[in-house]
Amino acid sequence: MFANMLNFPSKEAISSYLEKHSRTKGDARLQDKKIINAVAQVFANKKHHPTQISPQVMLAMRCFSGELTLSKEVQAKVRENLTAALNDCATNKPLVEEKKAK
Repeated sequence: MFANMLNFPSKEAISSYLEKHSRTKGDARLQDKKIINAVAQVFANKKHHPTQISPQVMLAMRCFSGELTLSKEVQAKVRENLTAALNDCATNKPLVEEKKAK
């Protein structure tokens, strides 16, 4: 069970990664960085099982439910994109720009 745990870096490293990830960088709903910072705070320097990522992202997004005037479908897509990016972050998957530079 513990072998599948994902290790997350610092809040700053997560925020930076999410700002550059292909699934999150072009999303206008994430441009003010409040959601990215909230999500980064939840995962910073922690270990999570992959199945815990999406629920934790959803809880972090609920903090902004009053500010976000997004449909449930759009919120689900944003959560899906953040979850994919966080999974890549924790597994040290290179960003697209980093792959091209090599």
